[in-house]
Amino acid sequence: MAWTTSECRWRDALLAAVLPAGQRHGGVASLELRAFWSTFGRHAPWDLRLVWRLSVWLLTWWAVVRAGRPLHTLPPQRRERLLQTWAESPNYLMRQMVMLAKTIAAWALLADPGTRAQLQIR
Repeated sequence: MAWTTSECRWRDALLAAVLPAGQRHGGVASLELRAFWSTFGRHAPWDLRLVWRLSVWLLTWWAVVRAGRPLHTLPPQRRERLLQTWAESPNYLMRQMVMLAKTIAAWALLADPGTRAQLQIR
């Protein structure tokens, strides 16, 4: 099932908060991810795709409980702090959802041809 426009916005905001711009890269928000998501949708196991989508939903809307607004509507620094808090949560499921987001953000960054060239990875 294809992601809706809203879900894409939530997903991209989550990844941008997990892997923001740094000194050596522009972060996930600076990448063109269409090819990555197409490949992910075709090749990732169905259960990973399901858990990822569920994680995007839960983290996006859990922010309403914690910060009063959905994750994608928060300022970038507030998103990053909230994710850091969740990464250190005593709740195992919460920590695992953040870890999944970090893993997928790393895959997206390493799938980028510019990043691969900079790191001299074929």
